[in-house]
Amino acid sequence: MFNIDHATEAKNDAPPTVSIIIPFRNREKTLSKTLESIYADYSYDKEKIALVFFDDHSTDSSSRILKEFIVQHGPLYSQVIQRRKDDASEESIARARNECLSLAKETAVNYVISIDSDVEIPRGTIADLVGLLRKDNKIGMASIPYAYVEAGKKYASEVDINMGCTIMSREFLDQVNWTIDDRFTNVDDLWLGAKAEKLGFKVVRLDNKRANHLKEFVYGDHLKNRFLLLPRYHYLLIREGLITRRLKRTYIYYSAYLALSAICLLNSFALILFIPLFGLGLWHYRSISKFLLALPVGITMTIGLIANILKGFVAD
Repeated sequence: MFNIDHATEAKNDAPPTVSIIIPFRNREKTLSKTLESIYADYSYDKEKIALVFFDDHSTDSSSRILKEFIVQHGPLYSQVIQRRKDDASEESIARARNECLSLAKETAVNYVISIDSDVEIPRGTIADLVGLLRKDNKIGMASIPYAYVEAGKKYASEVDINMGCTIMSREFLDQVNWTIDDRFTNVDDLWLGAKAEKLGFKVVRLDNKRANHLKEFVYGDHLKNRFLLLPRYHYLLIREGLITRRLKRTYIYYSAYLALSAICLLNSFALILFIPLFGLGLWHYRSISKFLLALPVGITMTIGLIANILKGFVAD
């Protein structure tokens, strides 16, 4: 599956150093679970791991939870770096992540793993992600998908790349100057994945594992987000020339539903054309329930993008 350079592989037998970055603000309900899941992952030598934390002006007990973790487990790691923002400015995930990246850059690590403060990683995560990039140096980013955990239920996420549990190579980060475009404040993963592809890096996901997203999942809010928020960033990617192949395929697929619906108003026989569209969706998701959940989201997102494109034409 992978094209391995055996000369390079032999030279890099020693485990490379890794930095795990975790920005957070007011995560007292989830931070301890995130930290314990990192500590419980014995798949990688902790002396090869630097931990980098950025406390984005937490006002709850998150700071205390982190301090207790560092006192108890910090000495096991090669380095623990923490910084806290003291002013209560507007929260920005991208800016907080940039703070972590600027700190990680100085550690001279080979790879950076981003873990969100409301994500619980499975055991073996660190070794699997590092191993994936070591086998193929063309991979710039690799992500473990997550499932939302709520009242004992799991809702699978179909995100290709997410900063909840993602590794990035130093080569890729060097090319983006270790900085995320902070216009993508709540979707920094979207910009990073698109930028990696634009620069010629592979962006992949590790499908044999699932992380647990500890945030409550509300389908209605998810649908609203896909209509009002995400298409704005997708439109910005289009204007920046960063739209990915995955997003192109997604919008082409769901645009077909809108186009066929319009055609059916003129000719009801066109309804038969929905059959191959449904079939393609079922093949992709390998699950009827996942497909039926994704279909309204995809169509809603497509309508949102069309609205943003039209708005952009008017503004121009």
